[in-house]
Amino acid sequence: SRIRAPYKADYKRDLVQVKGGVSDFYIIGEIDYKPLRKFQKGSKKHKDLFKPVPIGFKMSKCRKNNL
Repeated sequence: SRIRAPYKADYKRDLVQVKGGVSDFYIIGEIDYKPLRKFQKGSKKHKDLFKPVPIGFKMSKCRKNNL
């Protein structure tokens, strides 16, 4: 299992990675989503940080309002 982030740089993409194991356990990771949301909204400020949005991407109204 892993938590992946849409960063352009390879080394930044895996925020958390879990390998192997027999017992159940929890791992919590944090993602700073505000710069990502601003980028997805159309800001060119973070274009060097994140991968491009998919063709036809439209942000939902509830996410736009939470910025």
